[in-house]
Amino acid sequence: GSALANDPFDDRAEAVRANSLGLEAALDLGPGATLGGRIGFMQATAEDLPNDPTANVFSWAAMLAFHDLGGYGNLGGLFIGQPPRVTSNDLDDLTDPDMSLHLELFYRWQIDRNISITPGIFVVTSPEHDQTNSPIYVGAIRTNFRF
Repeated sequence: GSALANDPFDDRAEAVRANSLGLEAALDLGPGATLGGRIGFMQATAEDLPNDPTANVFSWAAMLAFHDLGGYGNLGGLFIGQPPRVTSNDLDDLTDPDMSLHLELFYRWQIDRNISITPGIFVVTSPEHDQTNSPIYVGAIRTNFRF
């Protein structure tokens, strides 16, 4: 998420209480595909500032996974989501100005029972939830060893 989502009171509060809710769900679309998603909401309260201001932080994501794609144990997937974003704030109306998206594409290649390699790419649009920022592109290769 944004720097503001990590510290919605911009270093002005030392005593912050947070109430967080999250919901995740997944639905098998058949033997080869799963659709899933999550939403998250946090309400932070600055207990050491006058009038106990609150800030709301929201995030969501959706994914589509394809099991055994190209071979047994392999997994292909697509992911889209909004990183944590301050949507309202009682303190000086400190909010994230725009909406960023996290887009990801990956493929896990199961080499054998104990080793898999997962190349992928992800893009973050409007980093820091600011449309004046250029997108970030990241390529990754993850290798898992299970013994």
